[in-house]
Amino acid sequence: MVPEIDVVSFKKRLDARSKGEDKFFVLDVRNPNEQQIALIPGTDKLIPVSDLATRIEEIRDQAN
Repeated sequence: MVPEIDVVSFKKRLDARSKGEDKFFVLDVRNPNEQQIALIPGTDKLIPVSDLATRIEEIRDQAN
């Protein structure tokens, strides 16, 4: 199961990560045109959900 987080909590965690107080990986699975509409600050990687199965190796090391 993929954990969900609300916007306020996500912002707090992003701020903590920028200070070295938290560590996590943000995968954006939206399509490129969706990302162009609204950028999510702090995104580490963009892989559209339709490509995820074939590109999973690109992020496997980030899972831990």
